[in-house]
Amino acid sequence: MTDLKSERTRNLETVRKFFDLMHRKDIEAWGNLWAEDGRILVFHPPAGFGSSIDGKAAILAAFRGLFGNFESFAPS
Repeated sequence: MTDLKSERTRNLETVRKFFDLMHRKDIEAWGNLWAEDGRILVFHPPAGFGSSIDGKAAILAAFRGLFGNFESFAPS
């Protein structure tokens, strides 16, 4: 496998793991996928909400609250 193919395969596996862990609501394992300086951009944020969530700790705090509001992330 070329380096590009290897990188693509690794990235696809990470994306699959990201959504699988989110689906299972495994916030701790999901959080381990984020870099310490990770950032989520929030396009069209509601009033009073920032345009980004900066840093792994802030991302995990935000998503712990979000994950807690849903029984499941499974499609209906």
